[in-house]
Amino acid sequence: MATDAFGRLRTSEPFTTFNYHPSQSYYNTGDNDVWVRDTSGGSVYYDGSNNLIKLDVSGGAITPNPDKYAFRTTKMPMDYQPGKSRLIMMSGVMMTPIPTLGQQIFSRMGLINVASPIITDGVWFEVDGSNNTLNWSESIQDGSGSYIVNKKASSDWNIDKFDGTGPSGIDLLYENMNKVILIVIDQEWLGVGRLRCGFNIDGVTYYAHKFTHETLSYAYTASPKQRLGYEILTGTHGTSPSTTYTMKQICCTCMSEGGFFPLGVRNSISTDFSGVNILSTNKNINIILGLRLQNPVDNKFKNGIIKILSVTVSFKPTNPGNNQTNVDVVKYTLQLHSSINDIQIGDISGSSTISFTDMSNSIVSYHNNGTTHDISSNGYVIHSGFVSSQSTVSFGANDFETLLTRANITQYDTLYLTVQGNTTGSTANVYASIDFIESV
Repeated sequence: MATDAFGRLRTSEPFTTFNYHPSQSYYNTGDNDVWVRDTSGGSVYYDGSNNLIKLDVSGGAITPNPDKYAFRTTKMPMDYQPGKSRLIMMSGVMMTPIPTLGQQIFSRMGLINVASPIITDGVWFEVDGSNNTLNWSESIQDGSGSYIVNKKASSDWNIDKFDGTGPSGIDLLYENMNKVILIVIDQEWLGVGRLRCGFNIDGVTYYAHKFTHETLSYAYTASPKQRLGYEILTGTHGTSPSTTYTMKQICCTCMSEGGFFPLGVRNSISTDFSGVNILSTNKNINIILGLRLQNPVDNKFKNGIIKILSVTVSFKPTNPGNNQTNVDVVKYTLQLHSSINDIQIGDISGSSTISFTDMSNSIVSYHNNGTTHDISSNGYVIHSGFVSSQSTVSFGANDFETLLTRANITQYDTLYLTVQGNTTGSTANVYASIDFIESV
């Protein structure tokens, strides 16, 4: 019988918290609401003929370490709930062509956090061109704030070495890493639990190696929330790669086994009693509220997620008796803006830099000071609507809608609530609030 990470009978009803497969929409969106990419001497692009994502690095001299890389990770960290088995499945082609011995080229995919392009923590499957080996690796804390990599070649896998002699009877060859592969990771994190790694072959999951952490006196990673990622990069020792190597990303998913219910700390921001005075010059799109994770510079909350629950908007014309210049309808939008590497989503204009205030006992920063700023280019609009004079409208998301990628705020995103009056040259006072869940 198949069991999950906690040894419970694995049923056919896991709850999906994330899934992705490439599609033709990449031509228009670049999937920038889902993925972060970075390259140096490499590239990430969509192959429409085969409906997959390619990550390339070119050959040549190597300095410094690494000289060339291309990686792609999810914007959103994978959600986790204690006591629930987390199941990760990812497919792709690890590397084409197959490197000869000594070539300093590596490809990896798994549950990882990457800092251009060093993996800081997580677990991943790797093809190592320098040693011609297949590896399962994890990066764990050393107790002093740094991380160490625990790398296991197939000859050291403790469940099935996949050399034809193990429980599966399957020989997984390095020479076949230019063909599709489907990796499986399941995890009972809880800071100390077992982590199993393996492969799904012909519809059957076979585990290769398990990492256990009972000898540690601290959690093996600082947070269970890592991102799904694909990476190819060069090294600094041995023979420099002499050709272009390609990794192919196909599909991936993260599931919670044994149920799931979105949890976190509930919080709220709002305008003050006076509201925000908007001027409908040329029907400007005015920012009323802003919300983001606190200071992205020190990455204090890099694995945090803000999930929007509800939004309330109302307004009152400042000259209600003058019907000819009165704002009687306001359009509002809830939109995400991002600035990631070469990705720019949305643009802000105004007389001064938009200011944010850190909220006490919270992971968020907010903007509500009423300073005039306009949206000059929309971001991802996740909700919109209209409010008539002296009325109030509320938008509410159910708990499971907060799992939708585009409705979540990560370290790369800022959420803005904007309004736009329908009459040029008139003003109104707008009042608004946003309720949300903080998940760390």
